[in-house]
Amino acid sequence: KISTAIVVGAFSGFFYIEDMDRAAGIKVVSSTTVAVGDEVSVIGILNSADGERVVTAPALGVVVIGVGHIVRPIGMNGRSFASTSGLSNIGLLTSIWGKVGVVDPSGSFFYLDDGSSIGIKVLVPPGVSAPASGRYVICTGCAGMTPGPVAVLRCRTGADIVIVE
Repeated sequence: KISTAIVVGAFSGFFYIEDMDRAAGIKVVSSTTVAVGDEVSVIGILNSADGERVVTAPALGVVVIGVGHIVRPIGMNGRSFASTSGLSNIGLLTSIWGKVGVVDPSGSFFYLDDGSSIGIKVLVPPGVSAPASGRYVICTGCAGMTPGPVAVLRCRTGADIVIVE
């Protein structure tokens, strides 16, 4: 049971929450509709998927107990973002920045290089165009994992990808 946490990212079929003190975050797999900024209580089963800890919660296991919370992202460099040692950033609202490298032909993701020689995979929300290769961007989203496991930043909306001129 997670008594109280703030929703920092809402996606189709899952969402991310952070502790009120921002010490930890986790992915919640649930059909419950929540919005960024909602304060929730979650009851579910702890599992692992693609190297990421997740809580699987039935619809009745998620209760919205407050709204309107604003959580600011934590800024990280690529080396810290992708690190598998030390404190985990998985589930936390995070900002990273750098130069767009390879863009997937489908436009669903791109790699971001901040000069640390570690390409960070950035997932683009459905309906949003990926920035062109060579552009400098600031990206905000939920730190997570995909099969591999590969560290990823899940952008929530198009506003999470800011092109720096």
